[in-house]
Amino acid sequence: MSRSISFSKKVNLDSTKINNLICDFSNYKNFIPGCTSSISLKKTSSWELGQLEFNLLGKTSFIKTKNTYEENHIIMNQVEGPFDDFKGEWIIENLGKELCNVIFKAKFKLPFLIDAVTPNTLIESMSEQIINSFIKQAR
Repeated sequence: MSRSISFSKKVNLDSTKINNLICDFSNYKNFIPGCTSSISLKKTSSWELGQLEFNLLGKTSFIKTKNTYEENHIIMNQVEGPFDDFKGEWIIENLGKELCNVIFKAKFKLPFLIDAVTPNTLIESMSEQIINSFIKQAR
C-alpha cells in the first residue's frame, strides 16, 4: 500500500539559503537525525546521485536517490534502498525578504511486513524531525 506525507512550514529564512542547504547532499550527515553517512556519488548542474546511510533502532540501512534540481524545487527518486518505491519533493516558496514556505511531499511504498507494523504516526513524527533538522540547520 502506498503512503504519502506532506509538510509545510513558514520560516523566517531566505529561500536561497534553505534551497542551498537542501541541495548540499554531502552535508546531511551533520544534521539529519540517524544519518551516519551522506555521500555524493555523481553530480551535474541539474542533478545529483547520492547515498545516505541511516542507523535507526540498531539497524543500518542505505538509500540511494537521484535528486533533480530546479530553482526552489528539488525532486528525489529512490534508485536503491529500503522502500519498494519512493518519490519526494521539496518546494521552497519565496514569500519576501527573509520569509519562505518550506514544503516537503513524499509518496512511498514500504515492504509488506514493515508496512504492516509501522503506524502512520511514527512515519509522520520521524519525517517532521528530519524536516525540522533542515530548518534548524539553516538558521
